[in-house]
Amino acid sequence: MLALFLPGGCSAGAQKITDGLVKPPVIDKHDIRFTLLSVNGESLQSRIKNIVQDDYGFLWFGTFDGLYRYDGYTLKPYRHERGNPNSVDDDTILALYKDRDGSLWIGSRYGGLDRLDPSRDTFTHYRHNSANPGSLANDNVNCVYRDRSGTLWIGTSDGLDRMEPASETFVHYRHDPHDPGSLSNNSVNFTYEDRQGNLWISTAWGLNKLERATGRFVHFLHDPANPHSIGHNYVNFILEDRSGVLWLASPLGSGLSALNVKTGEFTRYSFHSEEPSSQSVVGANKVFEDRDGALWVCTVDRGLLKLDRERKTFTRYSKEPGNPDSLPHDTVQSLFEDAEGVMWVGTQSGLSRFQRRPPSFVNYKHEAGNPDSLRNDMIWSVRADTQGFLWNGNEDGLNRLDRRTGEFTFYQHADKDPHSLSYNKVAAIREDQSGTLWFGTYGGGLDRFDRTTGQFFAYRHDPRNSASLSSDSVLSLLVDRQGTLWVGTQGGGLDRFDARTERFTSYLNDPPNPDLLLEDLFEDRTGMLWVGTQDNGLERFDPKTEQVTVYQHKSDDQHSLSNNRVNAILEDRQGRLWIGTDGGLNLLDRSRGTFTIFTTKEGLPDNAVRSILEGDHGYLWLDTHNGLSRFDPKTGAFRNYSESDGVAGNFLNPYAAEGSCRTSNGEMVLGSSSGVTTFYPDRIFDNPYVPPVELTDFLLFNKPVPQGRDSPLSRSIWATDSITLTHRQSIFTLEFAALSYMAPERNRYRYRLE
Repeated sequence: MLALFLPGGCSAGAQKITDGLVKPPVIDKHDIRFTLLSVNGESLQSRIKNIVQDDYGFLWFGTFDGLYRYDGYTLKPYRHERGNPNSVDDDTILALYKDRDGSLWIGSRYGGLDRLDPSRDTFTHYRHNSANPGSLANDNVNCVYRDRSGTLWIGTSDGLDRMEPASETFVHYRHDPHDPGSLSNNSVNFTYEDRQGNLWISTAWGLNKLERATGRFVHFLHDPANPHSIGHNYVNFILEDRSGVLWLASPLGSGLSALNVKTGEFTRYSFHSEEPSSQSVVGANKVFEDRDGALWVCTVDRGLLKLDRERKTFTRYSKEPGNPDSLPHDTVQSLFEDAEGVMWVGTQSGLSRFQRRPPSFVNYKHEAGNPDSLRNDMIWSVRADTQGFLWNGNEDGLNRLDRRTGEFTFYQHADKDPHSLSYNKVAAIREDQSGTLWFGTYGGGLDRFDRTTGQFFAYRHDPRNSASLSSDSVLSLLVDRQGTLWVGTQGGGLDRFDARTERFTSYLNDPPNPDLLLEDLFEDRTGMLWVGTQDNGLERFDPKTEQVTVYQHKSDDQHSLSNNRVNAILEDRQGRLWIGTDGGLNLLDRSRGTFTIFTTKEGLPDNAVRSILEGDHGYLWLDTHNGLSRFDPKTGAFRNYSESDGVAGNFLNPYAAEGSCRTSNGEMVLGSSSGVTTFYPDRIFDNPYVPPVELTDFLLFNKPVPQGRDSPLSRSIWATDSITLTHRQSIFTLEFAALSYMAPERNRYRYRLE
């Protein structure tokens, strides 16, 4: 019987197992949005080997183009400068390690070992000296690690070094072909201490465990005859997860091995599409466990993999051509989780960040060459029907998205097909009580859709027939409680459709006004209809008496409507009537006919409120031309969201309220100039992290001040408590940053000079 060890104690499930090799299926997913790090329009194009965060909160990136410090706004490079002893010794950074005292250890390909004191911005160098046996074994340094006893270990291409702290000399451990208890290979890639205090060393030829008492090494080597031996002798990286399993990454062989330290048996995990071979380049660079216990694998050329908790599948995230929210490169070199919980991915050519949980906002956009994407990102109208389809209209036609399969169906006008869409500009969509779909087009009248045949039947304006549609430019639709369909037009007023006789009755167009646009229709709980117009304000229409009341902006009345362009109307659960205009959000006091107005002064991101939706907890969700806003009517507080939070674009609902809707299960759907965004209000959480705010630079007369004997700075500005300036140093500048990296552009500050 084959005894297969599966870390985490789960069963193999649907995993394919061949000779001890576990091959979980690889599933491509797109539920994570990767944001490429860019500063002033420039991104790091170099290989990102290592990422750490120092004690102050700054992020440091070790690349093949030097060392970089990041504060959320600027990238400060640290590169080798010939003749400058206070610079890094080599720009090809292979190792970056934050010590417990806050210092950073840097290992490079040719420059040996450097120690950086971030509080003073000073380097101490350790180099190989052939005349000094106590010097560094080799200037090619692959890894640095300090164990719990305080011992510093350095992996080089010529063996393992242990630094003696008092003398700062090095004790060498090397491979001896005549000594089976020596290091298995001199090319040391990584060192790691497990929770039992065992020190593990990965090399180019085998895994080693150091017996501290004797200084001898136990070797773990690949055995083709033993399915429970290590997957390959070349081991890049070691990680112990929270359950005590030791994970090993290798660029060759199966790519990933898990060691049960108690039994000494390995389980090999492969994510190859075919059986791995010695010539295969599909492997792993590193392994990472996040705060939730999920295991991530940085692969050589297959993107980023996530092994789920049940260890049954790999989820893959890779570079997708044409998708800026995907990885910048499929060769992933490093992964890091910062203090805020933001995940950072270093690749062969670029650095991205993402949030571990699926994004609060899901976007649908046009993707070149992908038929299962929007045909056009400029959205005119959206509507979710009762059969699970999401419809959206734009100037190129009509898109139908099957939410279950992700498949798009596209409808367009065809001159030779009288039952095709009557016109491509679809401005409004509604489903009536019988399940029939209606589409208002901007130039082709009103269309009724037959789901069974897929045919459209058009109702057009006929100047010879007073009972026809009053205008072919349909901007808004409404199905009232009685099931009656109302049609808002441009130039034809408001139409009521009699489904039995298929006749239209027109209102609100006396005298005729070809410039009057009805942008939104709403029925309140009393059966009154409210009409939002483009330039004529807000109109209340009583269907029983046909009486009309008009509310307009008056420049001499601060309690009048704030703007005559009315985009959206909503009556909330409390019976309050809210109106979105190009001049802010308005609350109507129906008994007095006056308005309370909320604008950017009160916290709106933009005064153009294009649509209003109400969530289950009474919040109003407002689409504006500068992002999405959540409004609490109880407190009057606004919480704003933008493209940096995951919304498809900041220019929301360019064609007013028809560009948004709420589904039957509480999901919000928003149109924009950049596609469609969907979200559930209950799944949007504010970030509770309070970041440190640090000074990042000090300038005199607009020039950065270096540290030195004649300088007012003896330490880095963020590590300085006070500065004494002379009367000649009268013009100074302090730069600062909140070290929050989830969305740095959204950090806000208050400051005071006393």
